[in-house]
Amino acid sequence: NQNAARHSPDRRTKESPVKKSPWKLDPLFTPRSIAVIGASPNGGAGSIVLRNMQRLGYTGTVYPINPKYKEIFGYPCYASLRDLPAPADCATVLLGSRSLLPMLEEAHAAGVKGVWGFASGFAETGGEGRAMQRRIHDFCHESGLLFCGPNCVGYANITDKTCMYSAPLPQAFRPGDIGVIAQSGAVLLALGNANRMAGFSRLISSGNEAALGLADYMDYLVDDDATHVIALFIETIRDPEAFAAACSRAAEKGKPVIALKVGRSELACRVAATHTGAIAGSDRILDAFFRRANVMRVNTLDDLLETAVLFSGLRGLSAGSPKVGMATVSGGEMGMLADVCADSGLVFPPVSEAGKERLRKVLPPYAPIANPLDAWGSGDLREAYPASLGILAAEEDVETLIVSQDIPGNMAPEQVEQFSDVARRRRARRLRQAGHRRFQYLRRHRSGHRRYPRTGQRPRGAGQRRGHPRHPALDRLVRRARGENGISLPPEGFPHSFHTPPRTGFGTRRQFGRIALLAFRPPAAPFRDRHRSRGACGFA
Repeated sequence: NQNAARHSPDRRTKESPVKKSPWKLDPLFTPRSIAVIGASPNGGAGSIVLRNMQRLGYTGTVYPINPKYKEIFGYPCYASLRDLPAPADCATVLLGSRSLLPMLEEAHAAGVKGVWGFASGFAETGGEGRAMQRRIHDFCHESGLLFCGPNCVGYANITDKTCMYSAPLPQAFRPGDIGVIAQSGAVLLALGNANRMAGFSRLISSGNEAALGLADYMDYLVDDDATHVIALFIETIRDPEAFAAACSRAAEKGKPVIALKVGRSELACRVAATHTGAIAGSDRILDAFFRRANVMRVNTLDDLLETAVLFSGLRGLSAGSPKVGMATVSGGEMGMLADVCADSGLVFPPVSEAGKERLRKVLPPYAPIANPLDAWGSGDLREAYPASLGILAAEEDVETLIVSQDIPGNMAPEQVEQFSDVARRRRARRLRQAGHRRFQYLRRHRSGHRRYPRTGQRPRGAGQRRGHPRHPALDRLVRRARGENGISLPPEGFPHSFHTPPRTGFGTRRQFGRIALLAFRPPAAPFRDRHRSRGACGFA
């Protein structure tokens, strides 16, 4: 096949000591031109994909393709790929399942390097759909065509302002260094739309993975300079060996891999099979496999997001248990926080003599000087409390400063004014100048929203596990710093695939609760009051 010989080699790489994906995905994720096959001005995915490009600020050439129209959203519209003035780098196919393979063949013949397929109705439906997906797999591997999908919402490359994405993008994305790969489009949307305002580099929906698989996307993120944390939502691991190799490469580059893998129960496995055609495997073997592959496994979307945010903000911590400083304005709150941190294995270095002298100048004589620090003193939140934070952050042995802040929706105006001083930009600058990282817990109302303070881009955490003393994100941070991710596989050895029935009754699933880090729940307040309180305190 001359086409295969012409197209495959330029997107494949030579073998390396650690097995690496044979695909080079840059043409798919950073195209200079995109054809939208099935574009429409009348709503649906055909409109949303184009609007997303405009919203994200894509500067490449856009070719809507639909013989019914001459122009869509200001773009000249074409009848087919053959009518384009120049070959498109990539194409989105927003047609039905039976039209997908013919469009892939037409795209390849037209010189298109990468395609995203939106349609469902393939392996997840069994029988005929599985056969159609197999033909797509064979064609892409023979031709070298980069194919994302089918049965997925595409991707958003936030860093390079490129997307082929079928769900409306949020009004504002904060570019960051968290790369997400999700085998469920709805889960990807939930993470991307989360009010947490995490900073993303890539959002990738892999769907049924007919051609490109989880390990291929992971290898792309491992090599991506804009991505430093990799977050995964997994229904199945189709190639465990390639996945393990990608995880090894991520570990070599210091990029944490955090995974939420569904399928602990028999019901979850059945749901996965009907969703993306996935087959889940033995959960006990999978846990061991993850640990050996240096993957941090989480059990909820809250865990996935909070852990990714924490590792994003605390890159470069030294090996061993992280050395932290902690300050609160409540002795009781400090005790509860201390329990959480101690159970996670965090180390609290003592305050230096110089630091004690500086703290004695801003706190009353009766205030205990120690780490953790009760910085309430005489209740001077305007001057003494921020000054205490700066002094603690400047301690040579403190790598991370943990602060707890209460922002209930019905906060009194006087308290809003007090806490706003702590969140002001000038205070954040002082902490940044001290050269230390800061991790802040936001204690909030049960129905409130997590928001990033307007005081910089330090990581924030919220919540406490019900019935479990450890905060999951902190716990994983310490375990990774200690190098405790790896354990031996069970006696049955390395699994060739995870296609065996799962073990049921795995135990109680501990949820990452919606309540605050402390167990106090302020009275309910209207949304406008909660929003006004957060804004007045300096929280966006």
